Amino acid sequence: MNLTVAGVGVVIEGTEILRDVNLRLEATDTVVLLGPSGSGKTTLLRAVAGLVPLATGAISWDGEDLVAVPTHERRLGMVFQDYALFPHLTVGRNVAFGLEIRRQDSTGPVEAALRMVGLDGFAHRSVEGLSGGEQQRVALARALVTRPRLMLLDEPLGALDASLGEHLLSELRRLLAPLPAIYVTHDRSEAMAIADRIALMRDGTIVRVDTPVAIWTNPMDTWTARFIGHENVFEDAYVPASSIRESPDGIHGATVLDRRFAGGLWHSSYRLEDGRIVTALVGDPSPGPDVRLDFTQHGLSKG
Repeated sequence: MNLTVAGVGVVIEGTEILRDVNLRLEATDTVVLLGPSGSGKTTLLRAVAGLVPLATGAISWDGEDLVAVPTHERRLGMVFQDYALFPHLTVGRNVAFGLEIRRQDSTGPVEAALRMVGLDGFAHRSVEGLSGGEQQRVALARALVTRPRLMLLDEPLGALDASLGEHLLSELRRLLAPLPAIYVTHDRSEAMAIADRIALMRDGTIVRVDTPVAIWTNPMDTWTARFIGHENVFEDAYVPASSIRESPDGIHGATVLDRRFAGGLWHSSYRLEDGRIVTALVGDPSPGPDVRLDFTQHGLSKG
């Protein structure tokens, strides 16, 4: 099972939103579309779903052209940031909706889907009385109950507070494991936690597809290094904050500019002797304003 996006372009009201997008999804891949606002992430997801027309290119599933296939026949599970639940229906009826419009039996599958997302016994409850996390689980159950061949998720944790979102990330990872999925987010930590591969998007196209570890440890260019969260990025190099150490024998002289306690570590800013500003997370900071630092720079192109 695989999805292939080849040379896809999308133009909306005369504006080019996507250009020459290429992506391949394997059987149980979770690929995260990660990029700044306006980079085309949601438009690409909607193109795969058949919700926006293509100006160029093709989208296929195991070699079958999907462009002419209506959305409801593409066998997709879709979860959106606002969940799009029906407030007048019970939890069970919300989950059963996709099965009912297909005139398929729903009782057993709905119970199984709710059990899968940790909502066993919720079928007769009103969705209006649920917490944000519970509503998100209902939306997931509704997407999974139809046994989709591909999951599409657009900022599914965006409406939740940070602590609840972190709690649900591991659940999402478990639920998505057997299926190929495309997952849209602008949150770098969320992307790193859930992705098998990350597709970095910039200015309407995919500029790189790689594993989270490869992108973090080898961002390759200055734009990527800054975007994924490296704080110490220079014209042709970056320094991970976690790799900087204060040491009496350090080779870099520095002046401490600021220290903030960050839960067991100190987020510290320094001015080096050459004028550069760097930040680090240190566990046992040295007293006084002048310190010595050890760190290793990694080269970058200037992109």
